[in-house]
Amino acid sequence: MEPTIIAVLGGPGTGKSFLVKKLAEYYNAETILESLEKIPPRIIENFKKDIRQMETILWFRNKQLEEIESAIALKKKGKIVIMDTCQISNDLHITTMTQGFEEEILLKMVKGERKYFPQPDILVFLDASEKKIREFTFKRGWDFDTNEKFLKRNLSIQKAHKEYCKQHKKEVVYMNRDKLDFNKKEDLKKVIDAIERFKNQV
Repeated sequence: MEPTIIAVLGGPGTGKSFLVKKLAEYYNAETILESLEKIPPRIIENFKKDIRQMETILWFRNKQLEEIESAIALKKKGKIVIMDTCQISNDLHITTMTQGFEEEILLKMVKGERKYFPQPDILVFLDASEKKIREFTFKRGWDFDTNEKFLKRNLSIQKAHKEYCKQHKKEVVYMNRDKLDFNKKEDLKKVIDAIERFKNQV
């Protein structure tokens, strides 16, 4: 594949990071991964206490702008880049994390930014059932996202992703990962084949 930026989208607990690593192995690509260690303690506190939502959204917005800029720089050097999420996902958190005037301000910001914000070349959306999301969330074992309130918010975020991808289905590679095990070559190949078909249609 020629130098390309691929972003894997989906709510928390859908297995994005694992797929990013597997695709990177296949394509011999650079990765940009979300990591708990890279998140400041204050943002972790926001998650744990369910506070300062606007601050959290803006922090991730800035982080993802830096990441797409890094991805573009790598692409210019002839690299394939696989990203764990992108700004689109952060935008979709707005309606599940904020309300009222804060939500209005952020949505207005997003509407303006989308005209200028660089986007990946290919978006892969990982859909997953509630059962699978719960399974992966507990398997990941972060200490702030396994309570029921957080899980329900994650499910609502996944629903927002699904609605976005339904509205932009021609722009997204859709994969339902409930019956896919990316450790299995034949299952990983289904994703790769879908990416290649999408790439050839663009």
